[in-house]
Amino acid sequence: DCLASCLWKDGTLGRTITGSAEDVLLITREKMMSWYDKYFVHGELTVTAAGCVDTEILIDELEKLPVHQKPLDYPGECRFARDNTWHPGLNLVKAGFKRSQIFVMFPYKASLGEKEYYTLSVFNSLAGDTMSSRFFESLREQSGLCYTVYSFFTIYENEVFWGAYASCEREKTGQVLQKLLEEIKRLKEEGVQPQEINDSIEHLTGEETIASQDSEYIMKRLERNYLMGFSNWSSDDIIKEISSVTKDEIHSLINGLFDFSKQNVLVYGSSLKAKQKKEILCLVK
Repeated sequence: DCLASCLWKDGTLGRTITGSAEDVLLITREKMMSWYDKYFVHGELTVTAAGCVDTEILIDELEKLPVHQKPLDYPGECRFARDNTWHPGLNLVKAGFKRSQIFVMFPYKASLGEKEYYTLSVFNSLAGDTMSSRFFESLREQSGLCYTVYSFFTIYENEVFWGAYASCEREKTGQVLQKLLEEIKRLKEEGVQPQEINDSIEHLTGEETIASQDSEYIMKRLERNYLMGFSNWSSDDIIKEISSVTKDEIHSLINGLFDFSKQNVLVYGSSLKAKQKKEILCLVK
């Protein structure tokens, strides 16, 4: 909730997930039933199934349901208002635990095409999503600054962002943030090496190969691809797409992603000393 609020302020994505106590207290049974009827009984419905499925029985059961709205054709059609404005800057937020949680985030263009999605996946894997990634090797293995460090990306209907995360002792907050920013700037200035890309592709294709035997994963992948307007490829097709990502494509992504004028840094956790705050301000400005 705090992260979303820092990124989008008063936009719809910046709201708390459950709402405020005041919002919840205003809910009546009638309002709840009306909402449920609109969005569940008669709302958009998509169904994906994988495994030992009898298609005829599945269709027969679905045809017994009330009439539902036709799902929107994303990305040509959107469900939500485009009222979210990205807010760059530094946020120091005190919370009730002894450690610091550090986020460094950048917006990316929406909506993502399939090629961009898999390029972003390969880049994210080599940046911070594996034990051989840049961030893991630099901040944990070589520097010993923190135990937990990784990168991630989040996709909403009309917003996409990539982030780096680390958790550390309060006393090391400035050092960890500095190292994280240095690694991000090094990615921007020096790019990536072919071996890093190969390792990342091998990691992702290995995951896809293993997951291809899991009917629950296939069901969720079908749903994700449908909702994002992607092709419903087989695992073999996805592996080919991941394997086709090139160094030039990753460098193009990096150049588009790392616009430091749009950088948002959140330090969330234990109260920092004045000297630490000054140090962080100098790092982020």
